[in-house]
Amino acid sequence: MGSIGDLLIRFIAIGFGYLLACLGAGIAYVFLSGLIRPEDFGRVPGTEITFTLIVGVIGVSSVFGRAALLPALLAIGVLEVTRRRDWLYFGIGGMVIGAATGAVAMTSSAGDAIAWPLAVAAVAGAVGGSLYWLITGRSSGSWLPSERRRRAEEWLARHNPKPPETPTTGASGQGSSEKTGIEPPPLK
Repeated sequence: MGSIGDLLIRFIAIGFGYLLACLGAGIAYVFLSGLIRPEDFGRVPGTEITFTLIVGVIGVSSVFGRAALLPALLAIGVLEVTRRRDWLYFGIGGMVIGAATGAVAMTSSAGDAIAWPLAVAAVAGAVGGSLYWLITGRSSGSWLPSERRRRAEEWLARHNPKPPETPTTGASGQGSSEKTGIEPPPLK
């Protein structure tokens, strides 16, 4: 497949990875912030806690995804172009983006509902960054042509020159077929 096809597949993988990373960050935020406590699972009826969990995770994930979209796309773009595939880059990048998102949310909100909102947002961002690395980041920059391949092609071009073309004479004896536009008959 050509480079355009590789790039298109990579964009789809990035979108899918970002979606699942936001979902993971939302799950981490819901549990770490205390929106759903472990003791609620025993007291509250199963359907109610399931509904609360699903709505809470989807709501928080959509807020995280919307708030972190531009910084995450910038970080993903830089990591793709530089071909960084280490977990640490994605984890720390997610942590910084989560902390920045939490700081913006804290300054725009009136109340302080959770104990350490910045720390919870940073850990949720690190979870999201780690999930992104697990799903998509390990093959970061795979759509780019590799430096090793480019050097090998240059070496081959220098050391294996094309053989010189010899003029062929056709049935009419007029020299090469390029001049007359007539192909010589195949040899049997």
